Amino acid sequence: MTISPEHLPLLALLIAGVFVGAVAVRDLLARRWIAAARTGGVALLALAMGFVGGTRVGKHEMPRIRRLPGLVPLNVTAGTSTLLLLGGVSIYVVPQNRCLVALDGTPFLTLDSLRTGLLVTCS
Repeated sequence: MTISPEHLPLLALLIAGVFVGAVAVRDLLARRWIAAARTGGVALLALAMGFVGGTRVGKHEMPRIRRLPGLVPLNVTAGTSTLLLLGGVSIYVVPQNRCLVALDGTPFLTLDSLRTGLLVTCS
């Protein structure tokens, strides 16, 4: 059985809570009430943090994708289009060597096709 590395701090909290709880029981048996209360509180806190953290780990909300109605390629001409994915935004563009992307008429992204790869410039 393997454990994900993101769970290791939680496992450490749970193990620490058990060990500190054992120290609290030892203090109770030795009739050291204030030390037992202090270590018992630390043990309960560590165990609670371990359990609450375990319910939160791995549950990430998907980011909300906003619709940007003004986001269009600036230099679109008639012809066949291809799909360009920028993060969560889909843009249909004409296959060409250079594409300017604008929001409300203001260009902010330039995509240049080169032999060596894609050159992305933000303005």
